[in-house]
Amino acid sequence: MSTNAITPEPMVLPVQQMDGAEHEQFEPQPYLCGSEWHLARLGGICTLLHPFALRISHDSGVFSCSAVSVGRYFNCDESTVRRGFEKLEKAEFFEKVMQGTFGPSHYRVFSHDKWAEKHPNQCPVKFDYGWDGDPLGRKLWAKSGTRVKFLEFQVRELRSLGIPDDQIVDEFEAYYQTEGQRKKPRNVACGFYLHLKRLLKVTGQTVQ
Repeated sequence: MSTNAITPEPMVLPVQQMDGAEHEQFEPQPYLCGSEWHLARLGGICTLLHPFALRISHDSGVFSCSAVSVGRYFNCDESTVRRGFEKLEKAEFFEKVMQGTFGPSHYRVFSHDKWAEKHPNQCPVKFDYGWDGDPLGRKLWAKSGTRVKFLEFQVRELRSLGIPDDQIVDEFEAYYQTEGQRKKPRNVACGFYLHLKRLLKVTGQTVQ
């Protein structure tokens, strides 16, 4: 096993900014993309307006609440709400279907899935560390408080010792609490592997 468990450098993928400007570089994310990722970058009241409008328009398919009433609901001024409407329309999470004259404008509100269909390649990907499909890797990651990511080959080498997965997880929990958490995360996987080999030697079990 390698003396250092090196976390791979994530690829950087181009994702278009929400305001339609030049492409910006975003690293892959640890979670699947959703509307929250985009709304956080729009900022301000947009993070509240979009889920609110999506809920209100669920049955009718149209959101037509006035900026005044929405402002009262969220305890903010009308101009703040109007700017939020404008940002969401520019980002195309809102589509104006009727311009209001003596009343509020009507908008069609898009969920993230519908928005992504119309805007391909504008969502960051979920980073694959190589063990996402392996339950042992996920359990070890969780036991470290999500600090240590075991790579696919490292999980294979742990299994090559012939120890049941549940025992590996239990041993890692004890190892991490007493020794592993004092190491740099990239060195923990190797240290744990060597710890298991020493344990097998002491107990007289066969190391494959």
